[in-house]
Amino acid sequence: MAIPRTTSSRTILTLAAIFAALEGYDLACYGVTVPSLLADGGLGANTAAAGTVGSLVAIGMLVGAGLSGATIRRYGARLLLFGGATVFSAGMLVCAVAHTFWLFGAARLVVGIGLGIVLPTVTAYVADLSAPERRSRNVGIMMSGYAAGALLAPLLGAATLPGMSWRWIYLIGAVPAVVLIPLAIRMLPESPVSAPAPAGSGGEMLGLRPLLAPGIRRVTILFW
Repeated sequence: MAIPRTTSSRTILTLAAIFAALEGYDLACYGVTVPSLLADGGLGANTAAAGTVGSLVAIGMLVGAGLSGATIRRYGARLLLFGGATVFSAGMLVCAVAHTFWLFGAARLVVGIGLGIVLPTVTAYVADLSAPERRSRNVGIMMSGYAAGALLAPLLGAATLPGMSWRWIYLIGAVPAVVLIPLAIRMLPESPVSAPAPAGSGGEMLGLRPLLAPGIRRVTILFW
């Protein structure tokens, strides 16, 4: 990876993989805890509501991914990465303390928005900072962190539930960000490709103008 500043490429790739691991964990933990959520009489969950809440994360991810694509040139990949991780970690913390299922569901929607921001942003960030011959390898290594996090959630659930409260699963997903985000702020450089655009440069229709240009518009619509 061609990295400005003094941070090593290995350190940057490691931190990016940890962000991806948190994303994978936070996405997978809901399926792990659904039986415990339904068994918690004080929460007020039922099977229909559980299905609705499960879909809220996907809706949130759609919104978050759109926000990432529309704003990454304005704010830069680094800031979006930190912001998205803060959003999904805060949502996980609310999930851990929620005492009504509607509040839990609202928090899962917030988690989805943060997840939707982080995954495309961290992927673009790693690709931007990688030398062309190492780009695919580095993105693959980063995505292995996502897979590891997604695997950790069911393994942890199998080891601790139902003996422990389901709330610990969500708390474990939120706490690492308290250390990771300040560390990443100190160590991660801005991407040279998706650095913040100058003020007054225009929004380019939130990034859509190039996608709707003559000759490309039809392909864009069909792709959507």
